Amino acid sequence: MFLVVQLGAAPVQLAQPPIQGVNVAPAALAFFGEHLADRLRSAGFTVITQREIGTLLGVERQRALLGCEQNSSCVAELASALGADGVVAGDVGHFGDVYQVNLKVLSGANAAVLGSFSERVGSKQQVLDALERGARALSTQTHTSLGRPVPGPIEGNHASARSLAWVPAVGGGALAVAGGVLFGLAFSDYSALTTSGPVITDGPGVAAAGKLKYWLGIGGLALGGAALVTSLLMAVLGGSEAKVSLAPVASEHGAGVAISGVFP
Repeated sequence: MFLVVQLGAAPVQLAQPPIQGVNVAPAALAFFGEHLADRLRSAGFTVITQREIGTLLGVERQRALLGCEQNSSCVAELASALGADGVVAGDVGHFGDVYQVNLKVLSGANAAVLGSFSERVGSKQQVLDALERGARALSTQTHTSLGRPVPGPIEGNHASARSLAWVPAVGGGALAVAGGVLFGLAFSDYSALTTSGPVITDGPGVAAAGKLKYWLGIGGLALGGAALVTSLLMAVLGGSEAKVSLAPVASEHGAGVAISGVFP
């Protein structure tokens, strides 16, 4: 995944007519077009897709303009009508055991080629990968041709288990400390009620408060211990993307904590 941060300038806007194809099913071409649009957005462009073009221009005018998209006047008119900086032209051909992928960005001003990409691959899956590589290549070339800063890729948003192990460790430590303090206070209340010393005027109140502290302390210690165990598991598993959840459980025999998760 790529996150683009661009300050001081509006993103480059592209109109993307349908991808053309040779020996490729229309459904596959439509999917390739949606995938390309998504990857172009990830590479820093604002993309106007075929569906949006139809909404903005109307069916008849869209058909007329898209029918001559390689003509400079048509490209300029299409881009002007949509307020786009350029137009994406894409072709996917299937010949024997190979797929040929051709992409280019045409200037909305004069139909000059702002960026191009061409690659030959061996399967439909590889076409998707080629479209992603093409989107990044077109981004670099097009932004450079327009004198715009090239958006830089930033790491994706999937954090590994090891990198997040400190989160349950810190939370578990805090819960364990709080549970220990409450458990100690509960023991102090119990000692005050059962040993000789100053007379306690509100024995039932002290007993109730002590019982509450006791159970809160037990809960804090249990949750804290479970979180620390989870932290240890996440650290040991290293770079896997683990999903861990904690849930308190209760029964007639007592209370506890359930740990569940997926550790690839």
